[in-house]
Amino acid sequence: MRREEILEMKECPYKEACPYLNFEPAARVLAQRDYLSGRVDEMERIMNLATEKIEELRERNRALEEEKKSLKQELNEAIGLRFKPSLRKEEEEPKKKRGSPLAIEAVPGKDQRELMSTLIFIPLNAIGAVAEISQFMSTSLRSIS
Repeated sequence: MRREEILEMKECPYKEACPYLNFEPAARVLAQRDYLSGRVDEMERIMNLATEKIEELRERNRALEEEKKSLKQELNEAIGLRFKPSLRKEEEEPKKKRGSPLAIEAVPGKDQRELMSTLIFIPLNAIGAVAEISQFMSTSLRSIS
């Protein structure tokens, strides 16, 4: 049968086994549709109730967080009254660091100066010691700088 012929008929000849519904009876498929539609409506109602409850709990959580914050501040103030207040002012500038700035190299100390002067005035024409002295001077000058 063609579609037009089926539409003109008042009753479907495939009512007990419709090929468009996997050969299921139309009444059974319609009953399942009504049942599932009711279930979906019930689930949506439950979801809306749950969403409202979640929003209420979030609001209560925010209120409790604010209350906790205010109570903590009051407690800190009460504890702070028991102790001596800080004498340091907030606007006070930090103390200046001691020592030379980073860009200026350090001046050798007294012991290093004596060592350098001693090394400089060692006679270089001593027998067999010229190589040792030059090697010692090169290593000691590297350690100074």
